Amino acid sequence: MASSIQGISQLKSVMAPKVSLEQAGSASPGGVDFGGMLMNSLAQTNSLQNQAEAAIGQSITGEDITQVEVMSAVKKADLSMRMLMSVRNKLMDALNEVKQMQM
Repeated sequence: MASSIQGISQLKSVMAPKVSLEQAGSASPGGVDFGGMLMNSLAQTNSLQNQAEAAIGQSITGEDITQVEVMSAVKKADLSMRMLMSVRNKLMDALNEVKQMQM
């Protein structure tokens, strides 16, 4: 039960913005830029995917892991990937819109 609660807190940390609006608009060297935020999200998604694969492997080999923990890890990885793909699609739409603008 404690691991599922930890999973929820980890999911909140993935979804929570890492910088405030003031920091996002600043170009200070110490601030986090948009590219950095994307790379951080990509790394977190990759980590969740690796955790899900490890949980599946543990389940298959008969280690001490419940099916609920396996499904929780898989769902977290799936949600993170869907969120990342949604951001990617929005960025691609914005890029196409900018390309179509006339100067």
